[in-house]
Amino acid sequence: MLRANDRLMGYSVSWIRPDVFGAMAPPTEALLAGGSLYAWLRENLGIEISGGVEFIEANLASQEIAQLLDVELASAVLVVTRIAKSTAGLPVEFAVVTYRADRYRFRVEL
Repeated sequence: MLRANDRLMGYSVSWIRPDVFGAMAPPTEALLAGGSLYAWLRENLGIEISGGVEFIEANLASQEIAQLLDVELASAVLVVTRIAKSTAGLPVEFAVVTYRADRYRFRVEL
């Protein structure tokens, strides 16, 4: 769950390439609850995320997402699909982040 000032903002699910862990166990959800996945990758595996691509779409909250985000079924949500890459240009993370549309907005500079 993503929070800002103790307010629920969104829900994130990430998949990390298994080969980046080597013999190290992946971080637990509890470990990441108080920190950043990217900081953990940098500090524990020496992997720096340097870029990637995101797609932002409007969608309607499914039953599961509505319950997780504490919104009405079929409420407007923003869904971000991300592929994050290392400084070597290799894809490291695939993430789907669903934000409450009533509490989140994106700013893009051109």
